[in-house]
Amino acid sequence: LPEHTFVGLGAGAGGDVFMTFRPQVMNDNHTPGISVFDKFGVRREAYYLTSERNSVSSPAITSGGEVFVATSEGGIYHVDTVAKSTVKIYQAPGGEGFDGDFKVDEEDRLYACTTTTLYCLQTDGTLKWTYSLSGGRIFYRQRLAIDSGKGSVYIGYYDGSAKTGHLAAISRATGQLKYQKTLATDATYGSWVNGIPSVADDGTVSVG
Repeated sequence: LPEHTFVGLGAGAGGDVFMTFRPQVMNDNHTPGISVFDKFGVRREAYYLTSERNSVSSPAITSGGEVFVATSEGGIYHVDTVAKSTVKIYQAPGGEGFDGDFKVDEEDRLYACTTTTLYCLQTDGTLKWTYSLSGGRIFYRQRLAIDSGKGSVYIGYYDGSAKTGHLAAISRATGQLKYQKTLATDATYGSWVNGIPSVADDGTVSVG
């Protein structure tokens, strides 16, 4: 696409592939969106988020084939390929934008993250819970992993006051902190890079 850069993709029902794209130059007259390709690689349709001017996440696709995207301006959209439209189902308060991971779990709950708040929502846009940081702590890369068996969401954060890096385990049901592990000490914001957590089949959590 001219003036746009592809961001991420996801496989949908019937072999369809959904690929999100953003403007190459942010805040210009171009808008982000999502393209739909058939199983032969033919672009069948595209949807533009005309109220947005910045970036967009990879698509999150539910078990029933519903498609959702989050934007760096704080919007979460349902891409309705039947009605040929996009509907904003949620807007983050305070002007915060969603960056990093945008995921859906096996119960079709959506997870999106700003620099200070992790959101869990139902697919109709109903907010289930939030987990927020304060006091100089931030989600450094906004990357998360979901362990349905243990009912946990894992995400790393950086504490600028203490200069420490941590991995937090958050309850998937309530959004409460279950426990946290310190991964790095005496780490500056620029030098400490929080890796992406991953969960093995036996529930072992790894993070770089």
